Amino acid sequence: MGARISVLAFVSLICCSLSGCLFSDDEGEQFDLDVVISATTGVIVEKYVDGDLESTNYVEIEFNFTSTETELKKIGVDPKDGSDPIELDGATNSTIVMKFTSHGKYNVSVYALNSDNNRQSLTIPITVDLRIEWIENGTVDPKVLNFNPIPNNGGEHPQMIEVISTVTNPGFFEDFSGGQSVQFSWTITDELGDTCQKNSAVVNDGESETWETIHFNTYLIHELGIVYEDGQDRINVNHSLSLIYKS
Repeated sequence: MGARISVLAFVSLICCSLSGCLFSDDEGEQFDLDVVISATTGVIVEKYVDGDLESTNYVEIEFNFTSTETELKKIGVDPKDGSDPIELDGATNSTIVMKFTSHGKYNVSVYALNSDNNRQSLTIPITVDLRIEWIENGTVDPKVLNFNPIPNNGGEHPQMIEVISTVTNPGFFEDFSGGQSVQFSWTITDELGDTCQKNSAVVNDGESETWETIHFNTYLIHELGIVYEDGQDRINVNHSLSLIYKS
């Protein structure tokens, strides 16, 4: 009976990417733990303006124990990343909201204790990606975007790094300066000083150039930079960099 319910719960989770009901019916326990989760994936979004962090939107996931058909004494969620679990009084609380502040793949332990002191638990995989949105306007010396693909929880590394970067050379009547083309290169460099990828381009006055690439070395700290090679016009930079895990 317990195995069949667990399998059905897993199928339900796969079929519904934003919510799911998970059940646990381990042998010897006297109640079924029934938890509804608001999501199994999420994306942390960091926004930078002129190199300074402006805002961060973290991932919040709700674990709802309401469907568990027994009187609960305690409910808990443990992200298993070295941080403290969240535990609440089950008599006065039916939901727990956990905030994920770091990218990674988590095997979250969800558990409850009923009024007879029987404990039931289950494991829920949660995947958290990271996207960095970076804007610089009117610069002749673009700043370096540093990023760390190494997960803080010590788990599985991201599958890949996705970069979409646009460089715009504002027209003369937009910034009243320059009016010439700019030759430059995008570079992705690792912490050992090795250039992993490079792409050169020329952006004419009033035009834009975009570079889209995927990088698979997620085991070293990296930086994304733009290097002037010719021209002195001010440029606008718009990076979108994502650390992507396989769900």
